[in-house]
Amino acid sequence: MNDSDQLPGATDPRILNSNQLNLVNSVVRRTPTVLTLAQSGRRTSARDGGIDLSYGLRITDALSAREARADGVAISQSAADRDVLTTDVPELPSVANWVSVADVAARMGRTIGAGGDDLPVFQAAVDRHENVFVPIGSYLLAGTLRLRQHTNLIGLHPRQTWLRTPDGTPYFGDPDRPRALVETPLGGRNIVHGLGLDTARNTPGAVNVSWRSGRGSYLADIATQFVKWHPDDVPGGDPGYTYKGKHKYGVWVRGGGGVLSNVWSSNGWADNGLLVENTSVSTSAYELSIEHHEHREVVLRQVSGWQFLGLQTEDHIYGWQSQALELDRCHHLLFGNSVLFRVATVLGPYPYGVGLRDSHAIVFRGTRGYRDKTPEFTQWGAAVADVRSGRSVPDPEFAVLTIR
Repeated sequence: MNDSDQLPGATDPRILNSNQLNLVNSVVRRTPTVLTLAQSGRRTSARDGGIDLSYGLRITDALSAREARADGVAISQSAADRDVLTTDVPELPSVANWVSVADVAARMGRTIGAGGDDLPVFQAAVDRHENVFVPIGSYLLAGTLRLRQHTNLIGLHPRQTWLRTPDGTPYFGDPDRPRALVETPLGGRNIVHGLGLDTARNTPGAVNVSWRSGRGSYLADIATQFVKWHPDDVPGGDPGYTYKGKHKYGVWVRGGGGVLSNVWSSNGWADNGLLVENTSVSTSAYELSIEHHEHREVVLRQVSGWQFLGLQTEDHIYGWQSQALELDRCHHLLFGNSVLFRVATVLGPYPYGVGLRDSHAIVFRGTRGYRDKTPEFTQWGAAVADVRSGRSVPDPEFAVLTIR
């Protein structure tokens, strides 16, 4: 890697600190040099075995009187060699065991995807079969599709395989009684894969998906309808700015977890794009992109045991007052390679990207939060802030940040 002080513009600490490397729970074999810095030629050696390594700004005991900063290379090794070439991502069931919802419809003498309510056919399919395949198409569900404990609902293209809510249906009309388009059971072992979820316009009580499944479950390749929040007085023209509905939540995790992967929650009229609450289920969340909401992108309440790897949040021109991440009474969380992005068109600054309340044992490894265009607007006022004490970490870029 480049030496940090050799980066173009490195006299600016925000650029200096953008040079980041993290190896966590990794294994070295027959690799005597694991890191070479290009300009200085400095080398970091390692013996065979387990290794944790970071290069860049490290902020420890953040948001406390003991907060400390260090730079450069930090390495620790363990004598035990570990086999890390395993995955926690469940495999899809064999295609030979899939039952198409279209075949279920044919056996019922029904047609789906033609504009009528398809919920009775979909519900019959998941009630009778464990592995239900949804062909490319657009299907209307006038209520909640409730999966059983071991239901797998499988599509193969989240931008061409849509489950949609009929616009204005009273079932989704009460924001004080939020109801989901798709719902999984508490503690279920479910796979929901490759689907687009569209909760229409005039459905203020709608939730795209309510996820209560537990260990061994998998929510992957999911897209919500693409809507950018905007004020009511903004004229139409851009399709993203013509939508006038409002919704409750995008992805709502209640007491569940498992593996979440490749989820694009961009229903900007929802209260937030991802709400996780009341769960200690060990969970890996890979490559989640949560975008375009008015006030908050990701909200975690009483959550522990989760790791977010490759989380991206993004505001836009009218959503410039949207906080990236809110943590309330959370502990033992890891955020790896996060991008908390503010676009160049935002209309003003925001005081912090991550707000914490009564939370501890939080680790950030590798965080992007700086943009060089209009940085007075596009850079967060602080990366992380404790909303009770008022303490904050102003550095928008760092390799490691730990909160005890």
